[in-house]
Amino acid sequence: MEKIKFCDESHFQSRRTCCCCNPAVLRPRHGWSKRSQVLVVESSAGLSESYSITIVTSVVGNPIYVSTPRSSSNAAEDFLVFVAGLLRNEVLVNGDVLIVDNASVHYADSIASMLDEILAVRGVRMFFLPSYSPELNPCELVFAQVKHYLRRHRGNLPFLFEIALAFAHVSAENVRHYYEECLTLNIA
Repeated sequence: MEKIKFCDESHFQSRRTCCCCNPAVLRPRHGWSKRSQVLVVESSAGLSESYSITIVTSVVGNPIYVSTPRSSSNAAEDFLVFVAGLLRNEVLVNGDVLIVDNASVHYADSIASMLDEILAVRGVRMFFLPSYSPELNPCELVFAQVKHYLRRHRGNLPFLFEIALAFAHVSAENVRHYYEECLTLNIA
């Protein structure tokens, strides 16, 4: 289990656009006001910030490695740069297995040969999860915990700072539990 590292991406949006069709956004949904008064919510936080973040989880060392947040969607080149940084900083080392889902950014034609080469030089193997199986990736559970924290604690701080605080609340024990949960599903 110590050599297995999972990778995934998620999108974080700070503003609720529609109460019924987009439950994944992270602004508070409800509030209270005095009887017969209109509720006014004031915030210095941005109302429409959104970021894409890639993470790698591990049960040894730091439990989570977080990419630089991007204001645009993830691209294959962003993934390649992230993996190269993981190799350079020895997050991924000889004998490690990097497990990713089948998102097109993970093995696009534009990066495939370079990605294969840099992983092979460092002795890291990359495997793909079966299609439509997010329950096998502990990163999904980390993202769920982070977004749950943001929904409950979203305040007036800059959104990126609050995302960083939410990731800081994910412990090594949380990640180990998520690994055990996903690997148990994988074996069963």
